[in-house]
Amino acid sequence: MRTDEPAGCPFTSAADEDFDPFSGAYHEDPAEALAAARADRPVFYSPRIDHWIVTRYADVQRVFADAATFSAANAMDSIRPPGRRALRALVRHRFAGAPVLAVEDEPGHRRRRRALARPFTRARVNAWEPRIRALAAGHIDRFAERGHADLMAELLWPVPSHVILAFMGIPAEDIPAVHEFSVSQARFTWGEPTEEEQERSADALGRYWEYTGGFVARLREQRFPPGWIGHAVRAQRRDPELFSDNYLRSLVLNGSTAAHETTAGAAAHAVRELASRPGLWAAVATDPRLAARAVEETLRYRPAVVSWRHRARHATTLGGADLPAGANLLLVTASANRDERAFDRPGAFDPHRSGARRHLTFGDGDHVCLGAHLARLQVRVLVEELARRFPDLRLEPADAAGDVPNTSFRTPARLPARWPVARPVPDPSGTLKSLP
Repeated sequence: MRTDEPAGCPFTSAADEDFDPFSGAYHEDPAEALAAARADRPVFYSPRIDHWIVTRYADVQRVFADAATFSAANAMDSIRPPGRRALRALVRHRFAGAPVLAVEDEPGHRRRRRALARPFTRARVNAWEPRIRALAAGHIDRFAERGHADLMAELLWPVPSHVILAFMGIPAEDIPAVHEFSVSQARFTWGEPTEEEQERSADALGRYWEYTGGFVARLREQRFPPGWIGHAVRAQRRDPELFSDNYLRSLVLNGSTAAHETTAGAAAHAVRELASRPGLWAAVATDPRLAARAVEETLRYRPAVVSWRHRARHATTLGGADLPAGANLLLVTASANRDERAFDRPGAFDPHRSGARRHLTFGDGDHVCLGAHLARLQVRVLVEELARRFPDLRLEPADAAGDVPNTSFRTPARLPARWPVARPVPDPSGTLKSLP
């Protein structure tokens, strides 16, 4: 967790003082909000959150690549340090989370990542496509004849939730607990919660921590425990020093939360970007091969994960800014993905773009997201199934009620949509005909 004192006393401009990652322009579109910074002050200090804001592609990529200079250890620290009430809630639940893949440094990170990577190979993940497609189709069947739905509540939340829980080996009946915790964690870790909100989020975290203990214990009782966590349990049997018990529980906690939250958000943004351009939505409906390119461009142009965090191990210079040892960095990957120095016409949404896959939404280097291919697969299938079933889908206005202001994640609470439904009417012959 960060301290209350900034690492050093950097000079800040009025614009830097005004930077607010919890509301306003940054919350709506981080890349656009930081356009001026990318041009004039690519790395600047924000006293509001005691972080240096990194906006350009080359600088963000350097931080990801240079593990000798920059540590990932602060990636899951709370932006606002927990207050006494929140800490008491964590103690009450005996919370003892361990740093796992996303926040680990060497020594140890590569060894554990290799031990956990096998279930994420392309071939193993691709084998999930029929199951994901059937799951998506089944959810769509439930609301297709209605002609309208909140796509978040009825499709884009439940499908990734079911997939990642099944992938990890978690029973489907535990989905509500996972979803409640994921929303709480976004506010607790990356938001600016009140003391009361912190306490509620800490209590949700603690209750989910207790759940992970029972879940891992049940897996240990099985000779061949299922899922990714079962794979980790088997690896621990072979090498007890590889993972501690708390490490396994933390894998459950972080993996189940991050994977379904970010995938749901990515799918929502893909649908929103395509459906707001009727020509593109129609093109995806008639040419499913376009869906994969559209998903990749969405990940670049409108990512669900807009930033990540690192810390300077020692004093260094980045983007012309002198960073003190211990400086916290907010790597705004959404801004890097629209850097004019890295992409041609970065402000245009173009599914036919060459090189969109160079985006930094999944990170880079040793900490690139282990589940990136699984996320891409799910989003593509969801877009394909929606476009196939509803080629005339149109989105309806939705306010931001329910959205959780935070530095790093952008998942809409609602995504209402409508589409025409054929309705049967009698004709003079006494048979039924369908009218749009």
